[in-house]
Amino acid sequence: MLSPDVFETDDDGYGQAKFLVVPDELIQQARVAVINCPEDAITLINEEGDKE
Repeated sequence: MLSPDVFETDDDGYGQAKFLVVPDELIQQARVAVINCPEDAITLINEEGDKE
């Protein structure tokens, strides 16, 4: 799994975010996951409420 510090796999094999708010030290990993998600299922929203 890409970005295992940010995401985990649930019992059904689906990826799930580990955090509601991504810690600062993991933001880059989360951004990599957004860019590489083949289903465009991951969205990051910054503190101002804008998509990254």
